Amino acid sequence: MSLFILKIIGIVTMFLDHYHYIIGGSKILNVVGRIAFPIFAFTLSEGYVHTRSLKKYLFRLFIFAVSIQMPSILFGYDYSMNIFLHYFRAFVYLYF
Repeated sequence: MSLFILKIIGIVTMFLDHYHYIIGGSKILNVVGRIAFPIFAFTLSEGYVHTRSLKKYLFRLFIFAVSIQMPSILFGYDYSMNIFLHYFRAFVYLYF
């Protein structure tokens, strides 16, 4: 299975999880949606192995993490960290 197919599966399962969280529906959507995290964590590790510039990869993760976190701070959402901040922290642990 290619990395592209894994990303598509991750996107679909993440959508199902968010659908369950926002609109409602069966609890199975939430359970299926939890598959997205390990898939994207795997793609992060693949990116770590195959990237040409670890510093640029780390910088892009940081920019995405901050840009996604800012609306939650500005609009007062009740979650403290988005998933990109977790991925950024994991990448920092791998890098150093």
